[in-house]
Amino acid sequence: MRIQPGTFKLPVTFGIGSAVLAGNMYVDSELVKNPPYLFQIAGNSERHIIYRTYLHKQRTDEQMHESRMDDTIDLNRKRF
Repeated sequence: MRIQPGTFKLPVTFGIGSAVLAGNMYVDSELVKNPPYLFQIAGNSERHIIYRTYLHKQRTDEQMHESRMDDTIDLNRKRF
């Protein structure tokens, strides 16, 4: 996949993983994050992007914005 996020000057090649349902780790109840969303990672040897797709459309945009995380772009050396 070749993308050009706003922070990149030229298109960059990334590998992309399958989208999966976001979950709470190490809990006995409420395994699915609230609000529920899919997350997907794309990356190369230097950086990664995490995309989030929220599943509930009945909530207003304002409610979704208050409780959601946006897509994130970061350098691998900060996380991995």
